[in-house]
Amino acid sequence: MKNIFAAAKELSSCVIFFDDIDALGGNENLKDMKTALSQLLLELEGFKQYKEKPLIVIGATNRPNLLDKSLLKHGRFDRRVVVPYPDIEGRRQILNSHLSE
Repeated sequence: MKNIFAAAKELSSCVIFFDDIDALGGNENLKDMKTALSQLLLELEGFKQYKEKPLIVIGATNRPNLLDKSLLKHGRFDRRVVVPYPDIEGRRQILNSHLSE
C-alpha cells in the first residue's frame, strides 16, 4: 500500500483503483487486511497535502454493506456512484460482444 502511494506521489497526476475494496477491514478478515486498511486510511489522509498533483482514488465493490465505515468519512471515499445491473437489452449487447470475440 505504501509503495503504491509513494509511486503516485512521483507522478504529475494519478488514478489508483481498488477492486473489491470491501475486503479491507471486513469483520471476517485477517489481521493483514486490517493492517492494509489502516495503511490506506493513513495514505488517504496524507495525500491532502499534495494538492498540486491531482490524485483520484476509486474503490469498487459489489457489497457496499460490508465496507468499513471509516472508509466513508468525509475526505476519503465520500462520493458514491451506483452502477446498476444492465437491463435486458444491455445484457444482450454484452453477450453478443463476448460471443463475437
